[in-house]
Amino acid sequence: MKLKYFMILTLSTFMLTACGTSQDQSFGERLEGQGSEVQKLGEQWSDGEKLIVKGKKIIKDGNEDIDDGEDLISKGKSKVKKGENLVRKGERMKTEAENTYNLRQSAY
Repeated sequence: MKLKYFMILTLSTFMLTACGTSQDQSFGERLEGQGSEVQKLGEQWSDGEKLIVKGKKIIKDGNEDIDDGEDLISKGKSKVKKGENLVRKGERMKTEAENTYNLRQSAY
């Protein structure tokens, strides 16, 4: 598909260049002009392709980072919940110990 667009672009360039060339230019000069223009288009296309490949890799890496981050958030929430449960249990144990101690002290 990309090759098809490149070929259409190249053909269009040839046609536009041929229409816009001066009669004073030799056939060789016209070919040289078209060659450099086509080369520039080819380089531009190749640079674009490199950017696409690089961009797709960055997107993939970013999605992996998001997945890792979501896993960390889930683990973090689980730890917070476990910690909160331990704090509540510890507070209950302390309260029970204080109440038991106070009951024993009032019995004496």
